[in-house]
Amino acid sequence: MKQDDRGVSLVEILIATAILVICVVPLFKSMILTVQTNARSRVLLAATSAGEAVLEDLKADGMEAFIRDKDSKSISDVGYIEEDGKKTGYKFTYPEYESDGKKFAVTVEVRPYQNTENADADYNKKEVVDLKRIDLSKDGVYVQDDKIIEEDFIKAVSENKVQADQKDTVLKNLDIRWNYVVAADKNQQNIWQNVSYYYNGILLGEHPMLLYDSRQAGGTLENLYICFEPNAKNTITVQNKDDYPLNLFLIKQGDQAAKVEVHLVGTKEKEHFGEEQDPDFTKGIRIRANFTDADTPLFYYKGRGSETSLNQSQLEKYFGLSGLDGKRVHTRLYDVTVKVNRENKEITTLTGTVTR
Repeated sequence: MKQDDRGVSLVEILIATAILVICVVPLFKSMILTVQTNARSRVLLAATSAGEAVLEDLKADGMEAFIRDKDSKSISDVGYIEEDGKKTGYKFTYPEYESDGKKFAVTVEVRPYQNTENADADYNKKEVVDLKRIDLSKDGVYVQDDKIIEEDFIKAVSENKVQADQKDTVLKNLDIRWNYVVAADKNQQNIWQNVSYYYNGILLGEHPMLLYDSRQAGGTLENLYICFEPNAKNTITVQNKDDYPLNLFLIKQGDQAAKVEVHLVGTKEKEHFGEEQDPDFTKGIRIRANFTDADTPLFYYKGRGSETSLNQSQLEKYFGLSGLDGKRVHTRLYDVTVKVNRENKEITTLTGTVTR
């Protein structure tokens, strides 16, 4: 028998190649699609994680975190939502929110909750502080940070001032003292703050700082916002011995009833302030507060003479008090929409309801 030494013909090669292409190309396509799908899935997962993290932060910290960060580089495009010619909420963007090594633009839209059948719980009509108008160039803003209190407790344990197993008892029975010194004239304004925490007369920690400096802020002081969480005993002291015109916002956080003493110190007697002799409030402090009939606020004023207590009539007459009207502050509900974008394309949208 003769051997065939001719090898493989060109026709056979072409046929084999065609068969290989027919079999392999769909497999390659499937592999490419799988890789692309996995890449899109990873981006979607990271975007969803970013959106969920922002939403959970809002639920945990509320708008307090927004106050702290609104003028930082981490937040941009702060503004109102306008619909049908009306301002219906706030919006802002985290331009470079990172998740799983990827950066996203996360836009947050916050609207007052409107789906309620109970007229007495018409959440959208309840007065709230306009957080959008806070301007750190002219406002001193304090927002209480519970982490600082816990750090003070840990330090007190290390110094044998309290025992570690007392944590719950200590943190629920604090004597918190907020002290503010306003040194201001038309050229420069400063606010010095010192927050101290006591338990049974034992100082756990104190935190002095320069809360506002007009030269650093690049503006002129107008407002002081004190956002605080009441504890067992609460004392707020504002020394304004230059009688500088200042709006004082006392903003109680949470649902706990507040037993709080507010001590105001000036130079002139209280009769020199107020609508009758000072219709434009060009001297002294104007007070805005969200205390309710469940709270027990006590106000005092000290001018050149001795300190005297103030009743509501005096507070309204001389200090323009508003907000202390005996009505309970109802629960505020907000509808939150979180839109996550990457390279100008919307990846996902999440929604939720936040209670503050």
